[in-house]
Amino acid sequence: TDWQNRLKAEGFDVRAAQVSNLSLSEQQAMMITPAPMRDCKIGRVAGYSVIGEVPSGDIVTLLRRKPADVIALALDGPAQETVAIHYDGSVERRRSE
Repeated sequence: TDWQNRLKAEGFDVRAAQVSNLSLSEQQAMMITPAPMRDCKIGRVAGYSVIGEVPSGDIVTLLRRKPADVIALALDGPAQETVAIHYDGSVERRRSE
């Protein structure tokens, strides 16, 4: 996909695979993620889930900060915002660039 190609061009090692079963942490991330932000594209990076076509800059920011209380990043497409999803179900919005 275009998103995979953009991530590869920015230095990410992308390994695409279709899966029929999500890991427990991916299931938890999807259950906590607000329904409108759930996406069929889900990735894993350094223990975090990435749901939807999250911009690479937001993924890099997540990796630099390494917040212990964040389970996933998700893209709120209509609002063009990346949302950090915390284990307690709260969300932190950050405008995508």
